[in-house]
Amino acid sequence: MKEFGKPGLKAWLFLLFYFLLVVYALVYEPNNLIVTRNSFDLVDGSGGPVPVRVVFISDIHAGLQRDGYLDAVVDKVNEQEPDIVLIGGDVIESGASELDLLAPLSRLNASYGKFAVLGNHDYGWWGCGTTNATADEVEGKLENLGIDVLRNEHRIIGGSGGFALIGVDDDWSCYDDYNAAAAGVPDSMPKIILAHNTNSVNAAAVKGPGLVLAGHTHCGLVRVPVLTESALGWGFGSVLGGRRELDADTEAYVTCGVTGGGIRVLTSPEISVIDLE
Repeated sequence: MKEFGKPGLKAWLFLLFYFLLVVYALVYEPNNLIVTRNSFDLVDGSGGPVPVRVVFISDIHAGLQRDGYLDAVVDKVNEQEPDIVLIGGDVIESGASELDLLAPLSRLNASYGKFAVLGNHDYGWWGCGTTNATADEVEGKLENLGIDVLRNEHRIIGGSGGFALIGVDDDWSCYDDYNAAAAGVPDSMPKIILAHNTNSVNAAAVKGPGLVLAGHTHCGLVRVPVLTESALGWGFGSVLGGRRELDADTEAYVTCGVTGGGIRVLTSPEISVIDLE
């Protein structure tokens, strides 16, 4: 009978690599909160809006967070000195029982205000015709925390020389309606379109200069350069994460999301600073 010897050096090195990868993916990177910075030239023919700093977060998934994590996120957001804070949906993971965990959001500071849209988890995960009872509770909680929830509606920020903030409702729940959200916004006015999923916005429908901000994808969670985008990008309007030009007038930025739960490889939880120039 053949006897098997002790594991060799290569086997031990493989086991060590596998162990470190698991620790990295489950412990280190999910808690490695980073700040990314991008500037966008969002102007119209008259010169566009005055410089504005947007701080954008998405996919909080409150039920997945360790104690104190959302407080740390809020502190880091406030350190960026935002003019406006935008939240891209999925503030809860699985139910309204998590709403009290959102209390730290009341401490967000922004001179032009704090705004949010809802995501599929805020509706009860997904499915056309999903009841909006949970979504209504999420909206009520966010409003009580001083956050204006946009459900296919818009706000004009900074007056006639500013921009339109257009909030589009959730695509997976089939409540998205960009045309209703943008109704009455002049074509020439610069636009920030806040959506949970880029699939909620057809770039051809955006008249004039526009910037789409979305989350939902978590950048694929495990990012293998080129391969992850190729395998998953088709399902998210071809924008799995980062910055992408949609057409001559419209760009998109998809954040990796701020949730610290789950598994992540090369997709650290992200606070996105967007400077409009």
